Amino acid sequence: MRTLTLLSLIVIVTTACNKRSSLQGSGFTANVRIVTPSAGTVNGKLYLSKRRLRIDLWPISEVFDANQGKGWRTVQDSKQYTNIGWKDVSTYMPPMTNGSPCSRAEQPSACKMVGKATINGRPTTKWEFWNQQGEHFYLETDDEAEIAVRWQVQNVTYEATDVRAAVVAESLFELPSDYTRMVR
Repeated sequence: MRTLTLLSLIVIVTTACNKRSSLQGSGFTANVRIVTPSAGTVNGKLYLSKRRLRIDLWPISEVFDANQGKGWRTVQDSKQYTNIGWKDVSTYMPPMTNGSPCSRAEQPSACKMVGKATINGRPTTKWEFWNQQGEHFYLETDDEAEIAVRWQVQNVTYEATDVRAAVVAESLFELPSDYTRMVR
């Protein structure tokens, strides 16, 4: 009887651990904060799953599918959207090749890894960049999620905190059917 109980317990724990592992690999969430002189502090949420990104900064959401290289920006109040590309979301999810954003940087030769660190308990890499305007800045990326967790360009600061593995609903990456495309 004791052996049967022990075997049942092992099966339950193994199943729970396997289920937890499969859930952890399904996506990531994070809190985001952007600080600018003109808009002050804007707080929001980041969702990432299967190389698809969603950033919610009320009343605007940006959804981008890196697999297809396209996405959209929605305005909830007016129920409208406009198409976006890599350039629009690269500050949140820099295009990475073998864990490095340098090959896709504006000036690849002026990009280099500065070092490794831990931010909020997660391994990160710090990168140094210069853009085409000659501006110097640093970008820190989460090694597992491959998203930006901290950067500052001129007087704009971005930070993602509480990055964690999570189940992310597929519906977050769908364009609502009642939204219309913005006319410019």
